[in-house]
Amino acid sequence: MTTYDSSAETRPQILLTEQSSLKTYLENQGCIFHDKRELVIPAVDEHKVVALFGEQGNEVFKNFPIFTTFLQRVPITSSLDGDIEVNRDWRNSLPDAVRAYYENNNQLRSNNITPPLGMIDLMGDLCTDEELGRKFDDLARKYRSRFFGDDGKTQAYHKFSDEQKIDYVRGLEDEIVGILEIFS
Repeated sequence: MTTYDSSAETRPQILLTEQSSLKTYLENQGCIFHDKRELVIPAVDEHKVVALFGEQGNEVFKNFPIFTTFLQRVPITSSLDGDIEVNRDWRNSLPDAVRAYYENNNQLRSNNITPPLGMIDLMGDLCTDEELGRKFDDLARKYRSRFFGDDGKTQAYHKFSDEQKIDYVRGLEDEIVGILEIFS
């Protein structure tokens, strides 16, 4: 088992600011940046959102960037993805700029998947169109159950292979684009 010493003495002290440098640093650490799909992201009409969510419409609309942010991220894998603790130690050993870049841009991170799932769930709860609200609820339930598993814990997603994780986020991307199309 590989371990990483994340103490300050062993942590590289480098200044990385260019995205290409950050990406290269991670690639040298064994990360693989998977191809980003070319998605047509529809512009959302605020009036359509407000019409379907009533009093909560403005608040729902303000949170739509959760979707576009998710769609802009790229799947990044590493050989450490199967071991949560080792992966966390490795991330903690990265220079601050590299770690921030990795965590903010990796579409496969749990912390980057749960916001759009929560948004879809919220939309199901608040939608004034019952049929559409049920569709949002069903969609949220489908992706949450795959993510959390039958016991309601994140262990299900963390046990996915890299290919399964990529398939999961690709499917979620398609669903999000479909949601955005409803409001375009």
